[in-house]
Amino acid sequence: MEAEGSYEGYGRDPSALLERVFEQMHRQRFAGLPFLNQRLRVEAIGFTRRCDCWAGILVTPWLINLMLVPCSGQPWRSVAEGTRSRWRFPAGDLECESGWETGLGPYQMCSLVAPVTRIPDQATARLIARRCLSALLTLRRPSDVPTSHPADGRYHPPAKRGLHTCSRRRFLGLGR
Repeated sequence: MEAEGSYEGYGRDPSALLERVFEQMHRQRFAGLPFLNQRLRVEAIGFTRRCDCWAGILVTPWLINLMLVPCSGQPWRSVAEGTRSRWRFPAGDLECESGWETGLGPYQMCSLVAPVTRIPDQATARLIARRCLSALLTLRRPSDVPTSHPADGRYHPPAKRGLHTCSRRRFLGLGR
């Protein structure tokens, strides 16, 4: 693990680098593990530059993650692996976990789908990734996000206006 400190990021789309690093991880650390989906391969999807980072989805044979890596010109505070932080997106806030990988440096990730054993093929994984990214980058009004009260099960709009904190399950349309 890299020591904590400031890190200068990437000026161009980091997709090819992410694919190389995570494919190497797949071959060296994950080869032969039973939870891998052999129908999937490592693929970086939809990476776009946000104000302070590159954001996109990484499909692997073991999970589908939202990935954030630093942009050049934007100092990135590298913190200990496993540290959690909140990131604001148009759809709401997501909690991401920090990581560091040789050849890549620091990153933040949020697991979207794990395990991926039921995904039938790469095309389906790619579709899931694109839909997740689209949902994440779509501005939602609080009244667009249904909530239910456990006592009566009916719709109750959120009390606050503005961006909301979005759980992973709600982000994926799976409920609360």
